[in-house]
Amino acid sequence: MASAALRRAPAAGVIPARRLIGRLPGAALSILALSLVMLTGGLQVMQASQAASAGYEIGRLERERDRLNAEIRLLEVEVANMAHSDRVLQQATERLGMVQPTTSVRVAVGVAAPQGIPIPSRFTPPLEVVGPLQRPWWAKVLESLPPVR
Repeated sequence: MASAALRRAPAAGVIPARRLIGRLPGAALSILALSLVMLTGGLQVMQASQAASAGYEIGRLERERDRLNAEIRLLEVEVANMAHSDRVLQQATERLGMVQPTTSVRVAVGVAAPQGIPIPSRFTPPLEVVGPLQRPWWAKVLESLPPVR
């Protein structure tokens, strides 16, 4: 019973919500309600505007993607045309002034070819010798469980 009395009694200096609303004049309540309605409507309009803007931006980006894909296809065709050996020979002779060789030169080397690609040691990480890997504790626990059928 004492707890019910404590709940009903407002703290010092605090005005309960019902009493506060009762003290406000009708015009202030109307302005407050109208402001809340306008704020809600404004937020909805702003959200719809942003959604429309995002839709236009997505459409613009899709059109740009399609244009760039078409440009890539055209460049791939051009590269394929340039890669033919007849086209390379034509460009080499006409544009660069190259000619077919008349004699060939052979050079004999008395050293055997290396087994691997020689790389300077500064470009290779030092090898670290590591002992055998230990399995995690949970793998041992899972192995000790009976199989599920």
